[in-house]
Amino acid sequence: MRVLLCLLSLSFAAAPAAAEVVQSLEVKTYTVPYRADLSLRKAIRSASPIRHGGKTFHGFTRWHVNWQMWWGNTSDGRCEIHKTQTRVTGVITLPVLQGAPDDVRQTFDVYVTALRRHEMGHYQFALDAAHQIDRQILALLPQATCALLESTANGIGRRILDDAIREEIEYDRRTRHGQTEGVTLTP
Repeated sequence: MRVLLCLLSLSFAAAPAAAEVVQSLEVKTYTVPYRADLSLRKAIRSASPIRHGGKTFHGFTRWHVNWQMWWGNTSDGRCEIHKTQTRVTGVITLPVLQGAPDDVRQTFDVYVTALRRHEMGHYQFALDAAHQIDRQILALLPQATCALLESTANGIGRRILDDAIREEIEYDRRTRHGQTEGVTLTP
């Protein structure tokens, strides 16, 4: 029995570390009824449920990243990570135009395509952060204790997420919330 446990321990320690990023993205919509007496921009603004910082937005991306890790002891008693899994969940909210003539629909379709692309840019920050978290945590060297390993890994994850949030804010500033990427409608 003792020999079998020792062999299992050796084969487990020799197994390569594994990383995994799992993602889930949902697109939600809200209806914008066409009104001939309103510009398309004003119609979207009045229908939008998205409020943030006292402003109304036409599209919005919310994301969340979390990570798990599995560890064990090395032959010299230190603690090392064997596997990580990082999850990204996101929800993008976009408008859907209802009951508009073809020319207005064409304008809307060009606009919402640019808006979707911009919102996907926000989601990409989450994906990039998740992959970076996964790689950096998995690359951690063995630590003296599992508590130290866990604390170090969580510190890495939080730092990467803080950076991603700052980069995302800068993305909106740099693109003027997508305007430089074609997210524009005439008043």
